Amino acid sequence: ISGVYLNLARSFEGTPEKQREYAQKALAILAASDPKSLDYNDYYLLSDVADALENLGLAEQDPALQRELYYIAASMALRVLESRPCDQWRWNFWGVCLNRLAQVAPQEDRAAVFQLCKDIFLRLDAMAPGSESYNVACLEALTGNPDAARLWLERAKAFKTLPVRAHILSDPDMIPIRNQPWFNSILPEE
Repeated sequence: ISGVYLNLARSFEGTPEKQREYAQKALAILAASDPKSLDYNDYYLLSDVADALENLGLAEQDPALQRELYYIAASMALRVLESRPCDQWRWNFWGVCLNRLAQVAPQEDRAAVFQLCKDIFLRLDAMAPGSESYNVACLEALTGNPDAARLWLERAKAFKTLPVRAHILSDPDMIPIRNQPWFNSILPEE
């Protein structure tokens, strides 16, 4: 049954509200199940729906709906992690969802969500040096730490994991530090 709702959420081309409704139903069913009972198809379907909801959140203009979409996406990503705790890519995705959620969370919750997100990225970066340096730089920029953001960007550059110039220049996470005098010198050549 959860797979039916997940498929509907993933494929429904109507309103974000309808997609969210199907995803919530699937999440409620999955929440009541044992994470280890997710089979191969559930795992990938759940991952796809979480990806789709995160993308819907990026396009959504209503902050309350955006917050809800990110929350559901992060919840689904967490369910995937419970069934596949060694999947580094899913850990990264959970961190990305939390980053998005933190940016639209109520002010009193933001610091805690950003910290959880940072802890995830730091753990991943320790396992694969440089792999999450850019994401940590984004968090540092968003939380008002330009000097720390610079250090993490330099680390990403040193490990050759810095995204392409166009991505960095269009990344809204970088807005708080784009005017720093050192910013352009860190960017990769085109």
